[in-house]
Amino acid sequence: MRDQGASRERSCSGDGDARSGGTGGINSGRKAAPKHRPGSAQPRPGPPSAPAPPVAQAIRSASADPKRYLASLQAQCTELKCAANNATEENMRARTRLMALERELQKRDRLLQPLLQLKQAGMGVGLDVIEKLREERNMLPIFRRKAQDLQAQLDERDADIKRMKIAPNFTRVIELQVEFASWQHEMRRLDSLLKDPSPESNPASQKEAEVHVQRSAKLEGDLAALEKHRDSLVDEVAEVEADHSSWQDTYHEKEAELVRQQDATRDLAVAFKDLLQRRREAEEVQDDIDKMALSQRQASQELAALTPNCKTVAELAAENMAVAPAEGLDGCTVSGAALSCEFSSSALARGWLLRQAALRSSGSEASLFACLQGRDQDADGLLSASELVQAIGDWRSCPLDVTEEAAAVVSAMLPVSERTDGSVRWLDLLVRLECLAGSLSSSSKAPRLELPDVRPLRWACLRGGISREEFHRRLLAVSSLQSARALFLGDGDGGGSSEQSVGLVASHGASWVAAWQDLGTQQLLLLLPLSETARSASALKAWQARCISALRAHEKELVEAFTVWRADMMLTEEQFHMVCIDVMGAKLSEEDIEDLRLLAGPPDSVTSSAAAFSGSAVLQLLKQ
Repeated sequence: MRDQGASRERSCSGDGDARSGGTGGINSGRKAAPKHRPGSAQPRPGPPSAPAPPVAQAIRSASADPKRYLASLQAQCTELKCAANNATEENMRARTRLMALERELQKRDRLLQPLLQLKQAGMGVGLDVIEKLREERNMLPIFRRKAQDLQAQLDERDADIKRMKIAPNFTRVIELQVEFASWQHEMRRLDSLLKDPSPESNPASQKEAEVHVQRSAKLEGDLAALEKHRDSLVDEVAEVEADHSSWQDTYHEKEAELVRQQDATRDLAVAFKDLLQRRREAEEVQDDIDKMALSQRQASQELAALTPNCKTVAELAAENMAVAPAEGLDGCTVSGAALSCEFSSSALARGWLLRQAALRSSGSEASLFACLQGRDQDADGLLSASELVQAIGDWRSCPLDVTEEAAAVVSAMLPVSERTDGSVRWLDLLVRLECLAGSLSSSSKAPRLELPDVRPLRWACLRGGISREEFHRRLLAVSSLQSARALFLGDGDGGGSSEQSVGLVASHGASWVAAWQDLGTQQLLLLLPLSETARSASALKAWQARCISALRAHEKELVEAFTVWRADMMLTEEQFHMVCIDVMGAKLSEEDIEDLRLLAGPPDSVTSSAAAFSGSAVLQLLKQ
């Protein structure tokens, strides 16, 4: 890099010497010319290139330090040589550009001449001319973009020059000389003021004092205006601060009111949710009531239509006895002993179950009458003990478990005189069952139409995820004691598991099996409050979704609250209810929390308040 810079400087100096030599020759020729020339031939003075004071200063500095002056002159010569070389190169580039433009102009002239001739002759333009015009049209954006780039470069160069020079028309040396002259003038003025500061004898001091007085007066006026503006701003700031404090108080009041409204809205939402839940349940109960009323109305209409032509078995038997001779009883005749109302005490309770089951299955192909008549193949009205056992075995609605036990109860209900030969009259059995209603109508031994506690059944439905519709379907499918035990206990033996079982424990399941024996399927459905037994399918899904959402939102708080009482999360009923109300009371209703309590408690929790409730069982809902 240093070698290249040195060679460039030598080339600049060489070119400058050559030009200076040529210039010197010309000057020498001019010196040799005659001294006296006409006035027109005299050289005209040009505009001064630089002011005189810097030259005089340079001469004085040269007399003071010749070496430094010589070095400055050499530097100026080198700079002038480089400037001359740059000017030559720029001149060459300009000539080249001019030649290119002239060639382009000649091409345009040659192109325009045929166009002018074609226009004068009235002929069309050829394709070659059109193609050239298209090319030139396509070149216009390129030239325009290039012109913009060049203009940007020129602007950038001008900006650099403006940053480097204070006055663009002067060089840096001249600018420094002018600035130095101004500072010298200021120094002389200050020296004169220091030598003679009295304004009486020194006019400059007087002028300086006047200037300072004027400036002081102006500054005082500005100060007064600023103080006045400051006072106005102080008053305005006080007003703004008072306004700000009032608005801040208003904001705090609005914020407190908004918080109260949010709390009230949240309470209203919870109350509205509870109201919707109760309304939904009331609508479901009303639907059940309407269905029951419709069924009751239909049954009443059917009963009213059948009552005029209906006669009891006892009345038919009395008519038969009046018509038939006493000594010869055929298969369609009822004996007189069957009309008596004397029953053994052991047969009353179970006989009532048989009567209720016979009434429920009457009119169907699997009724007790059809089974007994089917086993009486000789149509003599008599059945042996084995045939009686087989007939009761064919009767699917038998409420008793063991067939032999049912046959023994049936034999015990018949008159003693009819059981001497080992055969029984099955028509007498039906009459005795009909007479059992009158015998037990005023007796305290008649079964009461009371249902067991519904809460164990609701607990089982919640644990098994059984909806109201599914439980109704399963209960309708019960037609025998075995199927009843399979539903309430798990299977016919009261143990194990079954797909149709609701999963009750043994004690509660036995109570519901006994209720089915007393009432049967249809009457049990009429008396059973299904809305308290289980939720509907949609309500069950909604309850599970609400519980899962609340558990996910408050899982950490629930774990902390459960473990506060005991590390194993086993709580009493009161503790569990308090934790659920405090943590999830805003998202769950009282009924939802009650179902959670049933779900978290053991089977005996529905009847025993001292049972332990598991918090971990509630958290298991998150894994579903």
